[in-house]
Amino acid sequence: MESTRARSVTPYNPGLPTTPFLAELAKHSLLVEDMNAVIPQTSKAWTAVLTGLHPVTTTLANWSFAEDDANRIPSLPRLLRPHGYQSAFFTPAHLKFDNDLTLLRRRGFDHIQSDGDYDSTGFERSNYYGFEDRIMLRPSLAWVDRTRASGKPFFLTYMTLTGHHDYQVPKAFSKVQYPSNGDKDLNDYLNSLHYVDGLLRDIFSEFAERGLIDSTLFVIVGDHGQSFGEHGARQHHGVLYDEALRIPGLLHAPHLWSRAGTVVGPRQQIDILPTIADALGFEITGGYMPGSSMLRPVAEDRSLFFMDWHDNTHVALRRGSTKYLYTFEGARLQAFDLKSDPLELRDMASNLTGAQIDRVEDEMFDWQERVVDVFLKTNSSSPRAH
Repeated sequence: MESTRARSVTPYNPGLPTTPFLAELAKHSLLVEDMNAVIPQTSKAWTAVLTGLHPVTTTLANWSFAEDDANRIPSLPRLLRPHGYQSAFFTPAHLKFDNDLTLLRRRGFDHIQSDGDYDSTGFERSNYYGFEDRIMLRPSLAWVDRTRASGKPFFLTYMTLTGHHDYQVPKAFSKVQYPSNGDKDLNDYLNSLHYVDGLLRDIFSEFAERGLIDSTLFVIVGDHGQSFGEHGARQHHGVLYDEALRIPGLLHAPHLWSRAGTVVGPRQQIDILPTIADALGFEITGGYMPGSSMLRPVAEDRSLFFMDWHDNTHVALRRGSTKYLYTFEGARLQAFDLKSDPLELRDMASNLTGAQIDRVEDEMFDWQERVVDVFLKTNSSSPRAH
């Protein structure tokens, strides 16, 4: 779900009726109570979700995708292919930004469909990246039907677009006035999420008509959040506060677990690949996987790391309820207690000793170096799902 922050969807904010279908679905699903992006940018989310690795900044990613031999880095399409799975990626957006098409091709999808690949008759452009999300519904279902007719299981990825700035919905869509403190962009954004909620309803309805609900694992997750001036910035550029990092996460597979529930503990997009492998009964061998299955417990004080998508701008560390945010410009460290201060309004860094600051900063910088090293050197032998 493009640009979707947890605080703006109904399962995480019951008083805000933006996503009633998602809220109803959550009653029959595993809702991830504390889901997080790694880098708040779309293609970086694809890397985290599809490879299970921490993504890297744009400069390194663009270079490494050009040099990558494609088999060195794991991906869900490749891990599932030996087990007969066909794979497809559908989005109404164009894939000309940030090497997006190269990234997806190198992740091994059998079929990729984007902006210029649809019959646009009757559909409106959503923003400067492409069309409204419903343009991909019928073509994607046609792909599902063809794949089922071949007798093969499938891995299908939808990437929505309507939630992206500048938050436009089709003219015929009935907009609602949500609580937004007079912020037109915020109200438009909440309406765009309401539109996407309708698309989710349609997808589930179509899968139900095909008798696929009880044989499908649905994973719904945001790519990153969105800022509306909470800390000065808007959108998600140069922001590592939780409005840009906290995202919805939901697992729906009533045939795999008997009742709904909550996935507790700090979770991140890198956990999705090991979760899918776990749910399908696979074990990943031969590769490095930093994430953890969301079907298994994690420590409450698990460390989560974050980076901005531009080099040497921001890096953050969260351990338990304490979050540290380092800004390279000015060498500024902030600290927040997310339990008592979830909106990150009270900086506690002045309470830290010099030794504590040094330890936190060293840990963040060491993580950055490990991510680069892993991304460039990982998996000399190709990982496999058994």
